[in-house]
Amino acid sequence: MDIQGDSAFLGYHFSQECNHTIELYAEDCLGNSNYTSMKFHVDEKAPDINKTVGEPKMLPSVYEEGVDYWVTCETPIIINASDLGCCGVLENV
Repeated sequence: MDIQGDSAFLGYHFSQECNHTIELYAEDCLGNSNYTSMKFHVDEKAPDINKTVGEPKMLPSVYEEGVDYWVTCETPIIINASDLGCCGVLENV
């Protein structure tokens, strides 16, 4: 902890993902005190994204950067994303 005048600073780095709670208690020399807690959700895994491009579609005849398919306005494109959340447990954050 770094104490500078009337303020104290504490840096912390989470070494594991999951749910963490930090509890802080401070007391001055006259016995006045205060308490607080903070909950953090550390999630280092990216969501899975799957895409399905229906018909009609056509692959480009020559490579064009950033173009996977040529489609029409009627081509269905379905995108699904899923994420197991912190520690593999779905939870409202």
